[in-house]
Amino acid sequence: MQLLTSLFLRDARLPLWSLDNEILLTPKGRKHYTQKMQEKYLADVAKNMDVDNVYASYLYLYNRFHWQGSTVRSLQIMADYYQLNTDLPFWNSGLQDFLAKNARRLGAWSRFKSNKISTQKDAKR
Repeated sequence: MQLLTSLFLRDARLPLWSLDNEILLTPKGRKHYTQKMQEKYLADVAKNMDVDNVYASYLYLYNRFHWQGSTVRSLQIMADYYQLNTDLPFWNSGLQDFLAKNARRLGAWSRFKSNKISTQKDAKR
């Protein structure tokens, strides 16, 4: 739970980053924020996570946090506003499901590294 909390509920996105590093919230506010966010977003995932579904769990949480964040979500909103089409390859739910189910078999896909070149090659195929 602590690892998931530091990766998905902290601004630094560093493993085991403490909310004590933040000065915006009081100690009571930090505790309340952490408790409520863990209950709402992380508890079920942490309870069901095991060695066989770690990557799928990260993907699930990534979808809940990253794609709804202001830097990414605003891309889609602005494109809709200007009647433009956006196509983000990792936003595709079919690809997300495929990666979650096949992470171990795919090997390199399941490692945390840059996939920009792989994505470009796959897009050309």
